[in-house]
Amino acid sequence: MGISLEQAKAIEEEQQKDFLNKVGFSQKISNIFNPAVDYVVDGGLSDFYTRLNAGFDVSDDEIRRHRLNKNIGYGGGKAGYKHITTNSVPVSDATDGYHIRSGIDFGNLATGDSLPGGGLPAAISGIAYQQLMGLGDGTVGKNAFLQSVDNITGLRESGKAPALDTLYEFGGNVYNLFNQPSTPSLDITALGGPRAKGNFTKGTINVEDYSTKVARIQAKKEAAAKAQAAIQQRQQQQAQQQSQLAAMNTPRNITKFGPARSTTIKGGRGGRGNVGARRKATSAPVFKSYGPPNMQRF
Repeated sequence: MGISLEQAKAIEEEQQKDFLNKVGFSQKISNIFNPAVDYVVDGGLSDFYTRLNAGFDVSDDEIRRHRLNKNIGYGGGKAGYKHITTNSVPVSDATDGYHIRSGIDFGNLATGDSLPGGGLPAAISGIAYQQLMGLGDGTVGKNAFLQSVDNITGLRESGKAPALDTLYEFGGNVYNLFNQPSTPSLDITALGGPRAKGNFTKGTINVEDYSTKVARIQAKKEAAAKAQAAIQQRQQQQAQQQSQLAAMNTPRNITKFGPARSTTIKGGRGGRGNVGARRKATSAPVFKSYGPPNMQRF
């Protein structure tokens, strides 16, 4: 259930006092300058400042809703701008994306297609606002700046900050210009090879001649391989022959087959000359001392 307009204004007043206390104004000083404070914060310069950044056709109620949705639900919005969804990743201490959602909601205050100045005034105001708030909550400096970066991310995500998109794109191009990846020193395209830009035309390469060249080179390689194989085969055969000759040249074979072999070895145990000699000795007649052979039986 929502709150009434009177309740919303009372809450705004409390927020004003809390803001002044954070930035160093005592309650007594704030009471003295209360009319001026009211003009600055509630409905006066504050509304003018908001319209300067969001558009002069933004209603009072929409401005009030945006302020109150920071802490409470009001005017259809939720506390912490939880009625807004975001896909961006925050860089500040508000890791839930609060400052991004706030930026989106502020961008949506614009009734047209774009914030005034393409979102640049709103971005600059966001930076100043976060530093001012940082004086009270201790985030002044880098942390407050990161919160404003989240605000700017939200402004861009609202789709109503084209100038910021252009600026970010330009910054990205400048970064890439000074952080290019290393490239080879030899530019083949610049040297003008056959396929370089502007040099390659239909029919530049003779496919038939190229195929013939490839076949000739392949045939030359095969012939060289065959010649090498033949040389290796001859070397292997010569090595085998030398190995066989070395095996035959033993002392036993040299004596047996050489020109200086002995007479005994020449005939051998199974030689024909030795066998004949034994047969002759066996068949020769034996003469006894008592007479010739024909007289032995008498």
